[in-house]
Amino acid sequence: MKEESGSKQNTLLLIVILIILLLIIAFGITKLSDDDGVTVTELKAAETTSVTTVTTTESVTTTVTTDQTQPAAIISLPISEYDLYSQAALLTDKDGNEIYSLNKDEQIYPASLTKIMTAIVAIENIDDPDKTIQIPGDIYDYISQENASTAGFYAYETVSYKDLLYGTLLPSGAECSLALAVYVGGSEDMFVEMMNEKAAELGMNNTHFTNVCGLYSYDHYSTVSDLSLLLNYALKNPYFRTVFTTHDYFTITDCHPDGIT
Repeated sequence: MKEESGSKQNTLLLIVILIILLLIIAFGITKLSDDDGVTVTELKAAETTSVTTVTTTESVTTTVTTDQTQPAAIISLPISEYDLYSQAALLTDKDGNEIYSLNKDEQIYPASLTKIMTAIVAIENIDDPDKTIQIPGDIYDYISQENASTAGFYAYETVSYKDLLYGTLLPSGAECSLALAVYVGGSEDMFVEMMNEKAAELGMNNTHFTNVCGLYSYDHYSTVSDLSLLLNYALKNPYFRTVFTTHDYFTITDCHPDGIT
């Protein structure tokens, strides 16, 4: 009788274990088929689809292009606010249609994304990018006080507008931004007026600039929605697009006879 009782208990135990295993497997399949936070977006066929992301804490801009001569791409976006370091973000397609956003209309400090506006305003007001000028010497005290980043050019170094544009966008050089402002606008203040006029023209209604470098100021602000408008506009300019998407740039000047990258 004891052996029969023990056999029944073992059989019951095996059945319980089997039921538990089946529940675990079923739960796992359900979880895989309903993965939380994943959005799948199918891009319709076109010759080229550009996807622009603007994220900002200290601000990062990224442009990704998919070649639509291949079959239509599928982009998976497992994004949630907990996946981002940035307090605000916006992902759009090349036509400005929103794919993902986080606090897109929240007022933020644009930091060096400011230089997108600096560069496009300069490009639209420069007749000859190869024309040379001397970098003003009096801007370096200001740069030092603000601890702003530089491209590595020296005071009174002879450079071209082309050098300054690459120096503004690639290494985020403050001396390049300020030199452009002085020579194109007459002064930084006058050039900033041109930047704010361009912002108004583009419908950047929650944006105001006070400087050309992106230095902190209470009155220097934007939103990622506005910055997306700006970037999409700027990328339509072939010269801006070339500079903005270049990985590195080399030039030889009087102060850098062996060249500077």
